[in-house]
Amino acid sequence: MKQDIFEDMSTEIGCEYISDLSLYKDQVEKKLLKISLEEYSEKQICELCEYVFGDSSILKSLYEKQNNDTLHL
Repeated sequence: MKQDIFEDMSTEIGCEYISDLSLYKDQVEKKLLKISLEEYSEKQICELCEYVFGDSSILKSLYEKQNNDTLHL
């Protein structure tokens, strides 16, 4: 079963409450670029992006950045 990206991200960032994730936009973005997005459903990732960044369309740019970083290793 897939994990809960909200709980995982909250733990990774070190914030006590999931509701605080939007206060850590830069850290959330960096963590999203490092984790394997395949571990979560696209719906979950979209919901996280909408919640944290106010826009789920950032998901496309995260996938592109993650793929570009992988290609340059």
